Amino acid sequence: MKLVLIGDVAYNEDRPLVDRLGSQWRSLFDQADVVVFNLEGPVCKESEGVAGKTALLRNRASVIEFFGSLPGTVIANLANNHIFDFGRAGFVETVELLAHYGIRAVGAGLCEQEAYRSLLLDVGGIRLGFLSFTSGAPHVGSTIATTTSYGCASLDGSERVIQSVEKLRSEVDHVIVSLHWGSELYRYPSPDQREVGRRLVDAGASIVVGHHPHVAQGIEEYRGGIIAYSLGNFWLSPFRFVSGRPKIQSRPEQETVVLQLRIEGSRGVSWDYLFATRDTLKSEASLSGILRKLLFSNRLRRLSRRFQADQASYSRFFKKYSKRRNKELLVISILHAIRKTKFGVPFSITDVQRQFLRLKKIFQ
Repeated sequence: MKLVLIGDVAYNEDRPLVDRLGSQWRSLFDQADVVVFNLEGPVCKESEGVAGKTALLRNRASVIEFFGSLPGTVIANLANNHIFDFGRAGFVETVELLAHYGIRAVGAGLCEQEAYRSLLLDVGGIRLGFLSFTSGAPHVGSTIATTTSYGCASLDGSERVIQSVEKLRSEVDHVIVSLHWGSELYRYPSPDQREVGRRLVDAGASIVVGHHPHVAQGIEEYRGGIIAYSLGNFWLSPFRFVSGRPKIQSRPEQETVVLQLRIEGSRGVSWDYLFATRDTLKSEASLSGILRKLLFSNRLRRLSRRFQADQASYSRFFKKYSKRRNKELLVISILHAIRKTKFGVPFSITDVQRQFLRLKKIFQ
């Protein structure tokens, strides 16, 4: 049984997604028994976005049409920080469209009970269980479900998550957990993420897969389980923030990892991955495809090598990395703020003040 997992999908372009992807992507997905993707934003006609968001993402109907046309089972992860960008109405319209095209959904609902509900699947006698959670931390900004209001299943308070995995593992052969977590544009997960990922495997998860950083992170093999901390963007269309500033994507934000799993019965899980840029799926038989795979494989191994360290050593490394990365991201933010004037966005007094504060932080 073949399972394919991909990262964030936020496709908001006039050209249908199927035309942008082409036949090679279609062939890849057609060969899978199950495809799982993160639907990073609703598919809806609702124009009124929720207040307080810095960015409002949505998908075009062609996304659902494409994934709904695949021969295998398709699962949309809804536990993320953008699925409720257009409120309850946008979410309901999205869920109805997913159901119309036969796409299963997990990780969000109109109440807590719906959001935390697991998804069960039987593929050729192999029983699979899917769970999906998102961080409720301020830097992620997800809407979390309660007993009386809509939202996503929360990763915070990990004991409940651990118990959900343990319970589901007693009912199925393999548990697959999707997590929307981490810091944007970080190439490494935090020590807390490593601990949670490993605890989920200890609780019975065969596969833990992450997204939200918008760049690929390392993959860890731990006690027979697989932890892919972030698969990066599968497709993030160009967009403008609520302020009007265009989002400028770096090269790593246009790279994606496609995790391919082969599951044999209740025990064996083997894995491989495919690397591609947003616009192309290079044939691994071609010279350019082989070179790209080798270069990215080296980078992925370098990212993953850090996971060989014990937790104390990794925590020391991450503390230094985080401090350096924060300064790098401040510099990038300043450069992007300057570049936005090319897109016709005026540079306001508020922008000047914001960049001054960023410069001050860099030299602290």
